[in-house]
Amino acid sequence: MPPLTPVTLEIVRGLPLRERFRMGASGLAYGPMRGPLARALYADRREAAELDRLAATYARFTASYPERRLRLRFLGRGQAAAPAVERRRISEWALGIAAEAAGLAGA
Repeated sequence: MPPLTPVTLEIVRGLPLRERFRMGASGLAYGPMRGPLARALYADRREAAELDRLAATYARFTASYPERRLRLRFLGRGQAAAPAVERRRISEWALGIAAEAAGLAGA
């Protein structure tokens, strides 16, 4: 599997922080905060296209969701600031992909 291209989105979860999930153009990486990351390809090519669209639209941001023990770091290259509702939507979308990747890896 090719190495993960530059990371566009990273989620870290848990208190204390225990797991991380990264998304790049070439696929996903996920695993413990300290330790090796498993790699996966996108289940659907549209996921990579959506990540690229989001990165082209929105500027870099970080968002924390303490109620979910979650921190999101988005390395967009766009000019627009993502509104709070869009930041949450991006986090929900990425978490769904993370759950799918982890589920497929465990299948």
